[in-house]
Amino acid sequence: MDSVRDTWEDYKKYVEVEMPVARRHLLLHEGHCATLPDRERCFVTPSMIKASGGLVGEPDEIVARIGALEVAGLKEIVLMPPRGVMRSNFSAFAKEVMTRCQ
Repeated sequence: MDSVRDTWEDYKKYVEVEMPVARRHLLLHEGHCATLPDRERCFVTPSMIKASGGLVGEPDEIVARIGALEVAGLKEIVLMPPRGVMRSNFSAFAKEVMTRCQ
């Protein structure tokens, strides 16, 4: 998507410069699905999350997106918040989004 092309190109440059090829496969997954390395936070933007198929936004936006995805065949949602906000994220999602989905 054009809306995230610059961020993606910056990330690719970051990987090429900061991650030695011999260790890249390990470094790319540092904190995998649990934490986000501070030096990579600048690459995780709402636009990038949306472009990669993730759910981000206000509850109304997320409910509408889920509805559109269900029409397209969505059968399951997987939440993978960072450890530090897991419980609050799950609770907020259940209360503010799932209670409004049918």
